Amino acid sequence: MQDTHQAKNHPKNTQIFDYAVKSVDEVAKKFGVNPSKGLDTETISERRATYGLNSLTLKEVSAWHIFLRQFRSAFIYLLLGAMMITIFLGEHINTVMILGFLLINTGLGFFQEYRSEKT
Repeated sequence: MQDTHQAKNHPKNTQIFDYAVKSVDEVAKKFGVNPSKGLDTETISERRATYGLNSLTLKEVSAWHIFLRQFRSAFIYLLLGAMMITIFLGEHINTVMILGFLLINTGLGFFQEYRSEKT
């Protein structure tokens, strides 16, 4: 088994190291780390100079933005189109049913994504 393989969705010369199927020793060797001792101070300084700090940046997303993202789905556009057709045909009960489903779908998607963002 080779350490690297070509990924289907990557450019031809891009090599991928599959960490999920490698042992701790293989991954440690790949990165030049002793698992029991970690990195020495000099290596840490070099890697920070090369790659920067090992930190995540948090990006706040407003509730309004999350709500508007719910309308970027092809399924929502399909429902809106169906609702316009039922309005044009005078099918008021079907229009209300589609609108209700649209509101429920959008509301559930919003609350799920909002809670996920807050977590």
